[in-house]
Amino acid sequence: MLIKSSLEYRQGTFLHFRIGRLRKVYELTETGRERFQQLMEQPLEYNAETERHFHFKMVYFQYVTKDVRLACLEQYLKFLQTTYKYVANLEAQIISQKPSPEKQRIQLLRVFEHRKHVGAADIEWITTEIERIKKEE
Repeated sequence: MLIKSSLEYRQGTFLHFRIGRLRKVYELTETGRERFQQLMEQPLEYNAETERHFHFKMVYFQYVTKDVRLACLEQYLKFLQTTYKYVANLEAQIISQKPSPEKQRIQLLRVFEHRKHVGAADIEWITTEIERIKKEE
């Protein structure tokens, strides 16, 4: 999902007084605005690009309604929680099955511990952000 490349822009020019040269100015057409809204309202897909798409959407939150922002945050929270549970389940399997070699198993458990730590921090931050936005008027 690349919002910028799939929107329509209308081009104009204006004089920039400080620099003294013409600059191109772009604005969205009505069709572009509608497409932007569609893309922002589109649910996040759960794949390798989910985090990047979420952050891209978050940059443009000021242009969408509170409901769209909350929906996006809640979708991302669900993604984070699902990922956390997946890593925790893998960790439990490694602990119970004790595959060899031992040094590799120990290091793999350290990787899972790191992923869980990062995941927990992300979940906490998103949860706080959801609460903050819910309190907005």
